Amino acid sequence: MSNQNMNTVTLFALLLAETTLVQSADFKGAAEVLRQAAQVSPKPQPKNRDPHEQFRQKLVAFQAQSTNLAPALAAQQWLGLVEDFEKGVW
Repeated sequence: MSNQNMNTVTLFALLLAETTLVQSADFKGAAEVLRQAAQVSPKPQPKNRDPHEQFRQKLVAFQAQSTNLAPALAAQQWLGLVEDFEKGVW
């Protein structure tokens, strides 16, 4: 191996070692990472309210009441629920 090749290999090895040292300088260790994670306060999760929950409650109430209603009145209330749903009113 020539002297120039030996210098090139040595230079490459030094550059590789320097790159490794620079990258490892960012390593904080598990204890530091856990300490930082414990300091971060958890963000409250927004409640995903179901926009149709009130309408579902009306349907459950109708289901319970409809067995005791006259057929014409039950049909009228059912059609009222359908109209409310179509209008988006609940």
